[in-house]
Amino acid sequence: MNNPFNQAWGLLKEYDIPEENKNGDLDNCYERAANHVMYNLDTHTLAHAMVSGQGPLKGKRHGHAFTLYNHPETGDEMVHDPNPKFNDGEGIDIDARAYYALGSINPDEVKRYTGEEMGKNLVDNEHWGPWDDSV
Repeated sequence: MNNPFNQAWGLLKEYDIPEENKNGDLDNCYERAANHVMYNLDTHTLAHAMVSGQGPLKGKRHGHAFTLYNHPETGDEMVHDPNPKFNDGEGIDIDARAYYALGSINPDEVKRYTGEEMGKNLVDNEHWGPWDDSV
């Protein structure tokens, strides 16, 4: 059966993650996600969550940042993951349910920040994130 998890994992496992990134440090996702929101303030929300890796990152829990938006045609919640290893540096867009399943992310534990909240946290904390102790 080709469920959303299998479809998403089939897509993601095609990408090679270089050895230097197999420890979970994926090129400052916090900065990349915040920048993506800055260019998409009307449609995207910043998200921070604890994820469990797959493939070379299997079993490693780490904080991660991505953006959330609604698919323009279906209204489904979507994730934009800004990881430069995907899609020739453009990151990937994937259904949020599949993304959460892949990363063992509890949707209730995702910290969401509007553009205004993100800006305040950037100024107050003087770093890209995470800004919550649980992430």
